[in-house]
Amino acid sequence: MPPQGRQDSGPGVNRTAVATQAGTVMFAVDGSPGKAYTPTGWELWAPLVPLYDSGQYAELIAQLTRVINADPRYPMLVYNLGCAEGLSDQTGDAFEHLRQAVDAEEKVRDHAGRRGP
Repeated sequence: MPPQGRQDSGPGVNRTAVATQAGTVMFAVDGSPGKAYTPTGWELWAPLVPLYDSGQYAELIAQLTRVINADPRYPMLVYNLGCAEGLSDQTGDAFEHLRQAVDAEEKVRDHAGRRGP
């Protein structure tokens, strides 16, 4: 727990962690006070981020589609698929996937109001 009075504590504060020694393991949890944690499928999305960052949307769409078909529990992955489709001018598919994701979970609705993947 940070010392009382520190300005870098509390909800909504961006934090950074840096491993300075080999073999260090970092563990981060997302959550909201008073609400149970809802998994987002982040561990399935993380390996695909380089495809998004490098603009390889066709490959990202193909891989995300396989991931979602294998494990359809995560609306955030469907949201990310819709974003990639939108960036690839696949607007019909994009709108459908974004609608599905937003309809499925409040956390996705909140995320959609802020930014893309």
